[in-house]
Amino acid sequence: MPPTITVPPIRTGSRGRLVFRLLFVFKIVLRYAAEAMGELLRAKDHTTRPENMKALKLSEARPLRQRLTHMRESNRKAMNLRLLPALLLLTLAGKAGAQDKSIWRAWEGEKKLIVVTTADWNVVQGTLTRYERRDRAWVKVSEPMPVVVGRAGLAWDPGLTRQNPGRYFGPIKHEGDGRSPAGLFQLQAGTFGFANDLPGSRIYMPLTPTIECVDDPNSRYYGHIVDRATVDQVDWKSSEKMRSIPEYRWGVIVNYNMEKPVAGDGSCVFLHQWTRPGNTTAGCTAMSTQDIEELVRWLNGDVPAVLVQLPEIEYRRLRFHWQLP
Repeated sequence: MPPTITVPPIRTGSRGRLVFRLLFVFKIVLRYAAEAMGELLRAKDHTTRPENMKALKLSEARPLRQRLTHMRESNRKAMNLRLLPALLLLTLAGKAGAQDKSIWRAWEGEKKLIVVTTADWNVVQGTLTRYERRDRAWVKVSEPMPVVVGRAGLAWDPGLTRQNPGRYFGPIKHEGDGRSPAGLFQLQAGTFGFANDLPGSRIYMPLTPTIECVDDPNSRYYGHIVDRATVDQVDWKSSEKMRSIPEYRWGVIVNYNMEKPVAGDGSCVFLHQWTRPGNTTAGCTAMSTQDIEELVRWLNGDVPAVLVQLPEIEYRRLRFHWQLP
């Protein structure tokens, strides 16, 4: 099978925005309360004025205590109705704040960004665009290039859904599902290819005949790229012989389920060249030979890079929280 970012803490800037929103809602609550109290006082003053009391016919007037009790009850209900929208706003703001904390993403030194989007979860064609971080803003440095993802489309990184239950809806990736992972992933593990070296790159790994990516969930090396010749005890029954796969002539390692691999979540996720335009993968993201070679050379190891891979609707939903371009 051709081939996470640690969720960073909420940023100070996001807290400031959340406090501003809550203060704004609190201001609305105070305004509703003031208006309701003013109406209550005006109604009481109008009812208890001597001229109004004298105008009442004694045969039709209720005892004063009963009338005042009824008036207070009516105005209490009216005030509750006036305050209801504000209370609802305050409740929704609290829930929104909790959601902001659970899905917020901050950038911690990453200077290069690769964005892959598809039209929907089950669509295999997509685009890839490169960005660089300049003055705390993402600047586009390439035009969108065509890519293909897994034969079944995209699916959420299960680590993300476990960490934030109820926040990410859609298919969830697992081993052998034919889907590429959706989410945000570091690209710190490096690049690879058939060439013996890549001048100017400090993270390039030349593939030899003994380099394998283990996709056996029962192996202690599950999800890792290993040199079979250096392993004392080979405990896997399934792996990718990377040098023997033509699509791996150039590639980028995606840090998906690698640091603390969970058996069955999926393994061996790469960016690599495609067999031919339109051909899908078993769970990776593929592109033309020219585009992948350019991408490998762009990721030379000088600065941290990250991959964001999402369906377009999820990209729009998370754009603000993840501070995406």
